[in-house]
Amino acid sequence: MNRIQNPYLIMVNLIYLGTRWISEKVKDILMVAAVITLAAWYPFFYTAFFTKLPLSQPFITPIIPCVALIVLLLASVKQMNKKVEWNRTVVIFYYAFTIFLLITAIIHPLREGYVLFGFFLLLYWPAFYIVWNNRQDYRTLFQKIALVFTIMGLIVFIISVISMCYKPYDTITQFLTTTDFWYQGMTDNSNKLSRLYLSVLISAIYLFLSSDQSLLRLLATISAGIAVGLEYITNSDTGRIIVLLLLVCFVWMMVTKKFQQVKREPRVTFLLFVLMYAGIIILGITILLQNSILDFQDLATQGRLDSDSGTCLAAALIPVNSALYQKLDLISSGRWTYWRLALEHLNLFGNNPNQVILYSGTKSISALHNAVVEFTFLSGWPAGLLYLGLEFVTGIFVLRRLFGRRQVTIETWFVMMILIVYIMESLTETQTIFVAKDNTLFFYFALMYVFDKKQAIPSSKG
Repeated sequence: MNRIQNPYLIMVNLIYLGTRWISEKVKDILMVAAVITLAAWYPFFYTAFFTKLPLSQPFITPIIPCVALIVLLLASVKQMNKKVEWNRTVVIFYYAFTIFLLITAIIHPLREGYVLFGFFLLLYWPAFYIVWNNRQDYRTLFQKIALVFTIMGLIVFIISVISMCYKPYDTITQFLTTTDFWYQGMTDNSNKLSRLYLSVLISAIYLFLSSDQSLLRLLATISAGIAVGLEYITNSDTGRIIVLLLLVCFVWMMVTKKFQQVKREPRVTFLLFVLMYAGIIILGITILLQNSILDFQDLATQGRLDSDSGTCLAAALIPVNSALYQKLDLISSGRWTYWRLALEHLNLFGNNPNQVILYSGTKSISALHNAVVEFTFLSGWPAGLLYLGLEFVTGIFVLRRLFGRRQVTIETWFVMMILIVYIMESLTETQTIFVAKDNTLFFYFALMYVFDKKQAIPSSKG
């Protein structure tokens, strides 16, 4: 299995030979610049203003994040690299899914960006993983990511507050909008704001746990409180569930104290929770003062998508006209219908989205709001099962690591939080391409840690 690393080793060692004249300080600056570019990209990409720019063209959109990732790789190489012991199970699922995705891309077109995504899976990420599996200083990268995304969350919030001073809360603008009580901030969709601040929340929690500097921990505390508050007013059910799971995870970390080399300060921990829930209360009151609350039951009934009849397994198990189906469709905001329609076209190599166009009523469906269902529809049921398997084994190995040792690194907890966010989000959103979703980018950063067998497989000691 480790022989597969040979072409990547040639590539990254050539990078080292070509960049060894660059000082470590300059490389560190380039790493930070690349992470800043990535962190700035997502809130900008999520705004309605972005669609008016030339950057929104399909062949131009990926350029900025892809260049940033390439610079991050170039700046990460600081030594001659050698083979590392990879986690065989995760690697098998990863490569099987990648190869099947690219094979189906030859058979028929996929959605925009999926071919580039497949080549990044094949060529970029394994090389990136080898570099950091050799370096072993995961905290260096994770802290940079956490710090930049924590600060980004504060900046986006400040911009939203400033725009609120100039525009009424219920006025639709590119910066600050409300759509039926789903707060959007400076994005064009409340779900985008929700997932953005989930990344901010896990970054802030990790920064709080891993940093010994009071200022950084204070920034992390404030940013975490803002993130939880914004999750509340985006009215994202998935986001609220994830926040609850993350807070449970945080309490678990603090109570069990299963982490290494971090000093705890109970008063600061207490302040974190005070500010978190203060954020919920303050921002909730803001909504009440703006008189933007609607009747959720009537709204959901009006916004529910019509269901077409179907003959797939899902429809056979739960009849379309049954009360249970209608409730599931209502709760999922029409997603249940999306998934049923996609599964009606289940096959080995997937479907050409330009020819097989799904409709719910008169509305065409451009995204299936579930990562596994999306890959199943586009690349066939083997691709869907392989991706589901990749998510599953990744989660299992992280849990084994957490429960397998008396002491674990904070990086393991960070990876656990990333998986909580990504897996939960991928159930109801199309979390497939890292260029378009920050939670997906975090997931592929987390795979770096799980690829490393020393990190993924718990020791028999301790």
